[in-house]
Amino acid sequence: MSRILIVDDNAAIRLLYEDELSEEGYDVISSDGEKGLLQLIAEERPDLMLLDVNLRSRSGLILLQEIR
Repeated sequence: MSRILIVDDNAAIRLLYEDELSEEGYDVISSDGEKGLLQLIAEERPDLMLLDVNLRSRSGLILLQEIR
């Protein structure tokens, strides 16, 4: 089963994606993009990540560089 990580600071958006993707059979993990995200990625090893580029605390593009 494919694992998808959703990173968004809006809880309603995360919940919507979680529900829809779970119904389609995906294993879904979510985060608000705050501390612990890099550790979560290392532990869970998602196949795909949906990343909001307009996070409240920092730019999603800068976060993407940290992840890479």
